[in-house]
Amino acid sequence: MDQVSPDARSPNPQPGESDQLIPTAIVIKNIPFAIRKETLAQLMTDLHLPQPYAFNYHFDGGIFRGLAFANFQSPEDTRLVIETMNGLEVHGRKLRVEYKKMLPEAERERIEREKRERRGQLEEQHRGPVLHQQPSLQTLTSMANSQQQPRHAHLSRFIPIP
Repeated sequence: MDQVSPDARSPNPQPGESDQLIPTAIVIKNIPFAIRKETLAQLMTDLHLPQPYAFNYHFDGGIFRGLAFANFQSPEDTRLVIETMNGLEVHGRKLRVEYKKMLPEAERERIEREKRERRGQLEEQHRGPVLHQQPSLQTLTSMANSQQQPRHAHLSRFIPIP
């Protein structure tokens, strides 16, 4: 795994692009399929790079397609990782490391809506059917207080009390 000089892609956003880019998030493209996430994370450690607080490989239908996402604490950490890793050769492939672009608003809203729907479906699955409502402790206490009866009063219908 030799480090090569980064290609022409600049880690600094171009004018007009910065509002679409996330300054603390990157996309790593062209990752060899045989490279595990842990191996790539170890490479970052070996290069003395800042470690991401979130690092995920992207799977499409359960299959790794050579794409990963990472988030860093600061724009400076992010810039350093891009400058160091962009163009780096790993197992015969040059990594392409770029700032992650912000999704269009309509796409972000669609994803959030789908997440809410999935959460709702999961909550329904975990809630089982409601067979009957159980009274609260407060309701039970007030019922008990309103129905104060002498001890053994419940037997009066069986045994005549003079």
